Amino acid sequence: MRSGAEIGGSKDRLRIDAGGGIATSKALQGIKSMSSPAETGQRMRAIDPEPAWRYESRTGISGYLSHVDFYGPYVIGQWFCLDAATGAIIWRRAQKQANEIIGVDAGVIVASEMMTVSCWTASIGCYGISLVTGELLWTSDSDGIRKYLWKALECIPGLINEFRDTPIAVENGEVICASGRILDIHNGRRIAHDRKRVERVREDKPDKSDAERLYYGERVPLQDNPSLRLSIDTRPLSKDVEPQDNYDDIPPYDLRLRLVDRDGAPQWLYSVSDDGYFAEGNFYASRYQYPYVYIIAYDKRPYIPIDEEKPGYVRRNTAQCRLLALDVRQGKVIQNTPLAETPTANEYRIEAINDQGLLISGGSRHLQLFRFAR
Repeated sequence: MRSGAEIGGSKDRLRIDAGGGIATSKALQGIKSMSSPAETGQRMRAIDPEPAWRYESRTGISGYLSHVDFYGPYVIGQWFCLDAATGAIIWRRAQKQANEIIGVDAGVIVASEMMTVSCWTASIGCYGISLVTGELLWTSDSDGIRKYLWKALECIPGLINEFRDTPIAVENGEVICASGRILDIHNGRRIAHDRKRVERVREDKPDKSDAERLYYGERVPLQDNPSLRLSIDTRPLSKDVEPQDNYDDIPPYDLRLRLVDRDGAPQWLYSVSDDGYFAEGNFYASRYQYPYVYIIAYDKRPYIPIDEEKPGYVRRNTAQCRLLALDVRQGKVIQNTPLAETPTANEYRIEAINDQGLLISGGSRHLQLFRFAR
């Protein structure tokens, strides 16, 4: 495999033509809707290969199931706040319980506590945290003596969560809780009790982004040609892909993308395994923002057994991690950027994407912003 910040996809990669047969890249060059400057010999970059900034954390960058994300001009994780443009630290604080961000508004981060007890997991309680300083401003659980009753009964799964002040949305300076209580975001005090509003909020969920729709198996239309649809799937590789490995309990994964027309006829097919790479089987392995799909790829399987006699117990494999940029207009990898100069055992994730670029974490300690190329 060639190294460097920018390399194209494999020259002999096969693709499926519209008639169902096998075609090479040259057979698709005549499709006008899929043409791009890369086909004319111009050098393209989807992202700048050098990160705009890097943040190192002593305690970790995310907690429980909640991950780092963009919030306006800020990047917030558990628990720190950065200037999204420069990576400068605005504050770092410890929070004993809050570990799930629900929303940010009016200078306040609204959070909850994701808890696991026995075989159940749920969000419990409501916390207001200053966006400016990271200070805990207020907490809310319920009214009067009931908050002590709910605390005593929280070990019983599903019994009391609907009655507690668990935030489900933040709107116009108000926190809507599953209990039906509406709280003032500035001080956590009750403004009203409105069950109907809770139901409306749950019904009026925001539309999924293209990245989410793609991950959850929906076909996403291309912006410049709505007659074409992009789809993705992640599946275990067959045993014959890497015959030297025989760990059946932890199969390596392949990430596959297809572009099809309205009739389902394929225009191209791309598999990470075609370039000799492996992918993770989760949401953080890729992100889509037209015209590129960004993919975290490893040159070796990400996990290997600690003991070959117990293949279900695994550890991170030492592998070279790279960020691939696939141009969906032509089905080619137009940029291949190393995320580490030497092989690493860190787990890399695409935490978030917005108009600035991609937030990529490595292990649990560092975070980088890769800007889109101009």
